[in-house]
Amino acid sequence: MGCGTLLASRSIEVPQARIEQWVAARLPYSTRLADAFDVFVAVPRLRLLPEANRVAADVAVSLDEPVLRLAWRGSDALLRDRAVHTLRPQDVQAMRARGQHLRELRVTASGLLITLVPNVPQSLP
Repeated sequence: MGCGTLLASRSIEVPQARIEQWVAARLPYSTRLADAFDVFVAVPRLRLLPEANRVAADVAVSLDEPVLRLAWRGSDALLRDRAVHTLRPQDVQAMRARGQHLRELRVTASGLLITLVPNVPQSLP
């Protein structure tokens, strides 16, 4: 095995269906806030936006107050342009332990393309 092979990058393709499965495992979500409001967050509809390197999520949200019979329905604009997932420190450490680090995470027309590259030891002075 040559040095070029050892230092090659590795790409992992995650199809949109897999991303949707990951999201569906966590949503829908419902909870009661302050013993007064029932909150429901539906499973979002995902759209891949490769030209912006983004994944858009259209999320239906409802908030109900049963005593006064107040209800609000809408979409969660508060998440616009916000990261909904970041790598945990243990994820980064696990990659380093395998001798790799994340070079790029790119949204494509069919999903996500994750590129990992080997850690290169720093030269000795």
